[in-house]
Amino acid sequence: MRSTHFNRINGVAATLTLAAAVLACDGRDTPRPRQVATAAPVTRPASAVPVSNVDTVEIPEPSVPANVTYSDAEAVYHAGRYADAAEMFGTYTTSHPQNGWGHYMLGLSAWKAGDPERAVAALERTIELDSTNVKARTNLGRVLIEQGRAEEALAHIEVARTLEPQSPSVLRVMGNALSELGRAEDALVAYREALTIDPEDAWSMNNYALQLIRLGRFEEALPPLARAVELKPASALFQNNLGIALERTGDLVSAAAAYEGALAADSSHERARISLARVQQRMTGEEVASTDLGALAIAFISEVESWRMPAMEALGVR
Repeated sequence: MRSTHFNRINGVAATLTLAAAVLACDGRDTPRPRQVATAAPVTRPASAVPVSNVDTVEIPEPSVPANVTYSDAEAVYHAGRYADAAEMFGTYTTSHPQNGWGHYMLGLSAWKAGDPERAVAALERTIELDSTNVKARTNLGRVLIEQGRAEEALAHIEVARTLEPQSPSVLRVMGNALSELGRAEDALVAYREALTIDPEDAWSMNNYALQLIRLGRFEEALPPLARAVELKPASALFQNNLGIALERTGDLVSAAAAYEGALAADSSHERARISLARVQQRMTGEEVASTDLGALAIAFISEVESWRMPAMEALGVR
């Protein structure tokens, strides 16, 4: 009966993607160069404007000033104006072609502005200037995964891992690449290793659980998702994924609550809205919550600690 009950869900697990795996870059990924010289003025040709039967033509001001500093462009990036930041860093890198961090920030800005090809070119240029730049290789891996180029991404991530073996971000992106390549068990190992380094890495918990969901191991996905939501309750993505796992294990009441939590965090989350409607339609009113999410979160903390102990001992840490 339970199997038939679940089969009514039309391809929930099959349509899952690792969109969560592509980690949004925060301030830690936006380094400042030690010395930043002010860019020399750049002479730009006036835009061609068609002239008809008028006496004067108003020529619009260029959207990007000719004299751009790294700090100017970085401020625009942090303000969330990614397209403008990309143009500003483009101007900056023209006048500072050997500044790797300028190309790096151009790559991040272009990626967030929805221009992955420009992002790839900029991040590859960063690596040409400094082959040891772990952040550039990691974020290049993320962009390549989004483009369906997981094999290329993995090559960069493997180099990044040799350079910085204790980076949870590197291991998480490695897991994402391995997952896209169909190497599910290897991906799980990578996520677990990330969690042994940072036991509160909620993104690795989420991605670990998504891989388990892809494998149909819904019960196993609940503890990491319960802990991820405990750490980041305002994450619509985590709440939605928790709802999926709960729904597939038969706890419709808790699943509905998780989908409602996703919509409370992001009212535009369409998948959560559709899933909530589906669950509410299936409920008879006699269901009760059967999942203790708090207990599952505590259990996952203990599980991660059991993974960490051998790793710490191997490093000589007690």
